[in-house]
Amino acid sequence: MSFLKYLSFASILFIFALLFSCNTAVPEQHWQKGNLHTHSFWSDGDDFPEMIIQWYKDNDYQFIALSDHNTIAAGDNWYKLKESDKKNNALEKYQKRFGDWVESKIDSSGTSVRLKTFEEYKSKLDVQDSFLIIRSEEVTSSFGKKPVHINVTNIQEKIEPIKGNSVYEVMQQTLDAVHAQRKKFNIPMFAHINHPNFGYGINTEDLKKLNGERFFELYNGHPAVHNEGDETHLV
Repeated sequence: MSFLKYLSFASILFIFALLFSCNTAVPEQHWQKGNLHTHSFWSDGDDFPEMIIQWYKDNDYQFIALSDHNTIAAGDNWYKLKESDKKNNALEKYQKRFGDWVESKIDSSGTSVRLKTFEEYKSKLDVQDSFLIIRSEEVTSSFGKKPVHINVTNIQEKIEPIKGNSVYEVMQQTLDAVHAQRKKFNIPMFAHINHPNFGYGINTEDLKKLNGERFFELYNGHPAVHNEGDETHLV
């Protein structure tokens, strides 16, 4: 499944920041396997949220966060099937796995499917103490042609893309918004900088200047991410 291209090593490193919000009775810290950076049909992913989540459940992961671009999977959203979805039999596979749970309609414009919200798919697939589904957003901004993408894990309210006068300013203002929301709700949540070398948008000096930034993505499987750098860019 091509959504696995978004799997990041950073996702595995952050789990002990997460067990907290749903179960404070865990007797000791221990490693868990999961993914904090992947996408669904809510943005530019290639499958329905439940299908992606079910794959992770079936493959012995303990947590998943669907970090779709600039959304927290809320509200009424009817997704129109694309030709690639039809070729991949996405709807048929979804219906086979989830049956009457699936809501679809056909009109003159084609076939559309209602995307389940975070609250819906969490209530169906989350399993207490063994499989955690975490609300997330990839706040997707830019400065000029440089992409600035920051994941917010355990987010409660959508954060709109930030505009600023530099890459550094966009990042810092996004982090400030995360910290303000964390204080507002008094819950564990954190940001991490995604794929700094995607489009070579973020440099080391800007990362070093940030206030309140502790995490960044070490590796990303997307083919447009230059994980190894080049002769003019650091890894």
